[in-house]
Amino acid sequence: MIIDNYGVFADGDAVYSITREGDLLWHDLNTASKKRSCSEGKPLARRMSKKVSTSRGWKNYKFVFSSNDGQGIIYLVTQDGRLFWNQHLGHRNGDPTWRFNGMGKKIGGNGWANYKKVFANGDGTIYAIKSNGDLVWYRHHGYLDGRNTWENNGNEKLIGTGWQIYNIVTGVGFGGRIIGAKGSYWKLYQHQARLNGDKNWSSKTFRIYRDSLYVHWFGSDKYLYTIDNEGFLWGRNVTPEMKAKVCKLKGGFQNYAKLQ
Repeated sequence: MIIDNYGVFADGDAVYSITREGDLLWHDLNTASKKRSCSEGKPLARRMSKKVSTSRGWKNYKFVFSSNDGQGIIYLVTQDGRLFWNQHLGHRNGDPTWRFNGMGKKIGGNGWANYKKVFANGDGTIYAIKSNGDLVWYRHHGYLDGRNTWENNGNEKLIGTGWQIYNIVTGVGFGGRIIGAKGSYWKLYQHQARLNGDKNWSSKTFRIYRDSLYVHWFGSDKYLYTIDNEGFLWGRNVTPEMKAKVCKLKGGFQNYAKLQ
């Protein structure tokens, strides 16, 4: 059963969070990592967080996730199942500038709200998990400019089953890497056919360090992030073995919204 539908996501070196009031915040995590070394003690991040939203409606979406390309591209699913595309043009410096004045562009019809989890993994690939555990694949060819053009005429393609066993599922790293976590163990999947949606997979199983302290997991095209039960954000570089040292990055993430 997927339970990690929280209002925090990442794209490139930036992390975004949705406040309980519905604002979207941008957090710069790249600057601090260059100035200070990774430490289990003191957080690396002392610097800026900025409000970048033009309205307070972000908490009302069913799902919000990035394209995982480091281009500020954000997908939004409304409560009635419509899919919208948006792009934060200020994703590198936190300026509140957006394509389409922040209003977004509709690129998908009804039905997206029926999924339990929706996430992306670069190059327009979007994955969705159904309540019965089916994993389906889409590819949005217009992901860079918001055009409503899709592989397979925009229809889902079944690429896996049994994903309902995981408590947490997220895309991590660029290139079809997906993590499924359950209890003290997590499995790193590699969807090797992510560009055409064929069923071509490989996987490795790992033990999660400090698993009981983490309440949310999410990935970007570069990093795997976790938030602990005290609201601290942790991160690690994505490697094939997932053995990179975990860095304590920034506090205050206990106040984000949980999407419905």
